[in-house]
Amino acid sequence: MLIDILDGILTYIRANSKFATEDDIKGNMPEREKHYFERAILMIEKDGYVFSKDKSIPSGSRTTFYISFEGLVFLEQGGYRGEYERNLSEAARLASLESRQAQAERNLLILNSLIAFGTLVAAVYYVLEILRHYKVID
Repeated sequence: MLIDILDGILTYIRANSKFATEDDIKGNMPEREKHYFERAILMIEKDGYVFSKDKSIPSGSRTTFYISFEGLVFLEQGGYRGEYERNLSEAARLASLESRQAQAERNLLILNSLIAFGTLVAAVYYVLEILRHYKVID
């Protein structure tokens, strides 16, 4: 799953003394996941869990990624997988709550209907009693 790529990158950076180069990270990734690296690292940076620094070296420049404190806390809370599972759990809880609320509304409607019917029966009974008392009907 794609969120496992995100967690894998964060975990790799944390495991390597809190920083790693782009080549180090890509070297640790399975071949089928390497084409996601650029988009994944941009997302992780946008979320504030890593930051990057470019360093000049004789053969060009090298980007080094550092994990932020927020990234460490995020990993302790389960990372992207944990966030995904918490969101699924919350959605299931909300669906369950909505279902129970709909059932309670139906039950309340039935109860109110029974009360209204009982009130109507009582009203008819007392109207008939009043009419009998005043001898309007026998």
